[in-house]
Amino acid sequence: MKLYALLIFSIVLEISGFAQFLPCSDSAAVRKNKVKTSSSYFFNETFNNDLGEIWTYDKKGRMTSYELIDSKDTSKDIEIYFYENNLLAEEWHIGTWQKYDTIRTKYKYNSNNQILSKTVNGGWCSYSFECIYENDLLTNRVYEEGGNCSYDDDSLVYDSEKRLQKKLNIAKNFLFSYTYDSEGRISSEKKSGISDPNIVYHIANYFYLDGKLVTEEIASSKTGNKERLKKYQFNYYYYDNGLLKEIRRIDNGKTSYYNKLTYTFY
Repeated sequence: MKLYALLIFSIVLEISGFAQFLPCSDSAAVRKNKVKTSSSYFFNETFNNDLGEIWTYDKKGRMTSYELIDSKDTSKDIEIYFYENNLLAEEWHIGTWQKYDTIRTKYKYNSNNQILSKTVNGGWCSYSFECIYENDLLTNRVYEEGGNCSYDDDSLVYDSEKRLQKKLNIAKNFLFSYTYDSEGRISSEKKSGISDPNIVYHIANYFYLDGKLVTEEIASSKTGNKERLKKYQFNYYYYDNGLLKEIRRIDNGKTSYYNKLTYTFY
């Protein structure tokens, strides 16, 4: 869930440096099964159906909207996605929960269909950045000065297989590092300090079975004290058609909460 940092999609986040994982099935499974909507509901020992999420897809398998709802089916947040030439061109975030104005995000692409720039306007945070490529690989993300939010430029380093290996934010002293398994899937992520490797904020290890992500083991610390990392994990379960069925968070060997997913089809 967006609120609970759960996962399935794997694309590198522009701001945090970690892979972005959403509690919905991967795009190949969505297209194959002609998914129209996906719904996720949150459960734990103290309440049921307190929050839910709904994603909609077009017939090409592209996500067209996201909605966060409460137990009374009242919208808390809505996101709408628009495409041009099969590329994501614009996002609208209509915040009803936190009372933000509509936030509009626009993307521009180069001739290789790579993101050239991103501009965010509205809400409490407006900013933009441009992407710089070398040999078709994104090497720098340069933020425009004067936005409502203060971001620092990122530098990206790749391995011989053209996989993202490191992301550095020197101004904030952040180093994000990534490793991959023999199938080219991300197997670990780590957020640490550049100047002091003993500063560790986040470690995640990913495990797969039959081509699907089944377990994510996490250790995190808000202060960067690697001696006080909090450990927990997420387990993932699937329907026979390959779509994600359930996500469970495990703390100290016990389920803290879980999400169940259902689908409608074209």
